[in-house]
Amino acid sequence: MKGLSLFEKMEIQEQKYIDKMDWESTFMISQNGKILQADRRAMHIWRRLKNEIMDGLGSKKLSFKWRGMEISVYPIFERGHVTKYFGIIRKGDTEAIEEYINKSYKIMDNFKKNISHYFFNPIVIAKGYVDLVLDESKDIEEKKKLKKIKNAIERIEAVVKNTIMYGKIIE
Repeated sequence: MKGLSLFEKMEIQEQKYIDKMDWESTFMISQNGKILQADRRAMHIWRRLKNEIMDGLGSKKLSFKWRGMEISVYPIFERGHVTKYFGIIRKGDTEAIEEYINKSYKIMDNFKKNISHYFFNPIVIAKGYVDLVLDESKDIEEKKKLKKIKNAIERIEAVVKNTIMYGKIIE
């Protein structure tokens, strides 16, 4: 899969997974069990198993079988704390879903590491040189221009940080 974009890799993994499944349902719940998103089948199963699922939730994956279905609930972390859970109810090849999720996590982790390396290194260098010239400059007009450049670099830095931490392009 070398040479493919992140999104192409994700599509290939998703197709491999879809080819092996009978059906699947998904849901997302808050920490206190409020349904944030669920399809009809997941909603029906959630109503039956809410207490059992809520009792087993924590900072690790919860997985169990019920009536021939594999139910897996994954914690979603934001800023180091579990904020919600993503659940998959699957009838079919449950190993395929594990493989898909693990590969997806690895791909995203690698993507974040690459962003950090390829963006932060030039940002830090540019910011350092601007600070150096800003400190040495005596010209007020030049300092104004350099401060605008530094501000622009800091905005780019904030966007990159937010993309890595939250997966969102925001300042």
